[in-house]
Amino acid sequence: MRSAASPSRFEELSLLIAGRLGLHFPAARLRTMENALGEAARIAGHGTTTAFLDALLRPSPPDELFDALVRELTVGETYFFREPAVFAAIREQFLPEWSRRWAHRMALPRFWSAGCCSGEEAFTLAIALERVGFPAPERAEILASDLNPHFLRLAREGIYRPWSFRGAPDWLRAGYFRAVDGERLEVRGDIRRAVRFQRLNLAGSGFPATDNGTAHVDLILCRNVLMYFTPERLARTAARLADCLNEGGWLVVGAAETGHIEVPGLAPARFGDLTVFVKGGARTRSKPPVAPSARVVDPAAIVAPAPMTLPSRTLPVPPLPENPPPSIDEVRRLASAGERVAALALCDRLLRGDRINTIAHFLRATILLEQGNSAEAEAALRRALYLEPDFVAALLILGQTARAAGRAAVADRHLRTTLRLVSALDPQAVLPETDGMTAGRMAETLALLVADRPVHSRRSAPVATAA
Repeated sequence: MRSAASPSRFEELSLLIAGRLGLHFPAARLRTMENALGEAARIAGHGTTTAFLDALLRPSPPDELFDALVRELTVGETYFFREPAVFAAIREQFLPEWSRRWAHRMALPRFWSAGCCSGEEAFTLAIALERVGFPAPERAEILASDLNPHFLRLAREGIYRPWSFRGAPDWLRAGYFRAVDGERLEVRGDIRRAVRFQRLNLAGSGFPATDNGTAHVDLILCRNVLMYFTPERLARTAARLADCLNEGGWLVVGAAETGHIEVPGLAPARFGDLTVFVKGGARTRSKPPVAPSARVVDPAAIVAPAPMTLPSRTLPVPPLPENPPPSIDEVRRLASAGERVAALALCDRLLRGDRINTIAHFLRATILLEQGNSAEAEAALRRALYLEPDFVAALLILGQTARAAGRAAVADRHLRTTLRLVSALDPQAVLPETDGMTAGRMAETLALLVADRPVHSRRSAPVATAA
């Protein structure tokens, strides 16, 4: 890019991208832009990056040029049942409340996965609804949208590699997918048909609208999308998303984005460690999480006369044998299934026999954070860092936890240390315990965080991974 364009040309392109896509590409992200332009030029059939850039900056460039650039600029990092707490809150809090609120409406709840990428989130939602007797499209409507046509093609195909199932429960593959070739798995046909995919630009003005299904929505998942927008575009898009919601509807954003949502009429609500935004909700609204042994209220009875017996939220955990010793993989499995008490007990057992197990200390910290025990979680993170001072994931979460607690100076120190460490690594290196994030991606994200601090004074919830 430096050889292809002057700083003024780069600034011109950055403004064009911000205007059309809402994406924020300051000079600090020059390398990302350079790589994206080069690959987009190849896809679009332009001989050089310079020729492609010239074509983009002409008045009214062809849509296919921007499509090629969009494919390279938009982020595609997702997997099934990412952040299980979100789907637990939908099952335990949203659906029963929706049933009580709209018992008179005799209508289907509408869900929207905004920025759905390759479809894992939307299909997770369809599967989660079916498992509580609320299958789509019979009893719910699910819309999924993205700007990237390549992502939408992958989503409509519904075929995924093992990386999309990292941390997913075993029953997911067995009950909802079939093997196609090699290691790839195809989502079950009825689940694929339950989701309607369409292209939509969240930086544009095409919503809310009845013709594309973005009006009168009950729950919007828009996670880790707005964080890439300019502050002005983020505010406008959040307001538009709020306009799409029915009264009492939820907007769910990524943990790193919660502190940036300031929309009149949207109030934050805490469910355990999860923050959502409720249209028309009271700002002090908070509900305790449903007890593990409780059954979910049957919302399907509102739209179908025959009541259904719903499955229990969790299965009983069998007694753990004293021998052989517990494994890290078993801790991960229990934590991913939402069995935090059992996962923590197993992790403690593991550490009693191996006190210098860095990963066990780290996993213990993430479980404690999900339980709301920040103080003990920080102690576990510090033990992990004592054993491995360059453990990037532990440093990152320590910084996020301090930021959530309002300790800005401490948070800034941890985040800058993390940025220094990842900047020294190969940009393509995958960082351990970060759900597949590369050093380059994390460096870009951290550079924006430390440069923009503070954006709002409201505290945001810490996240357990660099998602």
